[in-house]
Amino acid sequence: MARRDQLPEPEDNGQSFADMNVDGMPWHERSVLKGEDDETKQHYRMTVEERRAYILAAVGSAAAIMSVFALAFAAFILFAQYVWLK
Repeated sequence: MARRDQLPEPEDNGQSFADMNVDGMPWHERSVLKGEDDETKQHYRMTVEERRAYILAAVGSAAAIMSVFALAFAAFILFAQYVWLK
């Protein structure tokens, strides 16, 4: 077994294993997107039509879920009136 004085010194190569830009830390910068320039940022921007489509899809799915709950509530009220409390 090697003695401690014979072991090589560990070298720091500057590699990081986790991103330290975390919400809540004093050095957190929201405006900095690492490795992305203005052209890449522009690529991710949504057009007005895309934004409208996303909003309409979200409202439509919420309306579908709300209608299912409304139908279940109406079915419970009808069941309570005509079967349970008759």
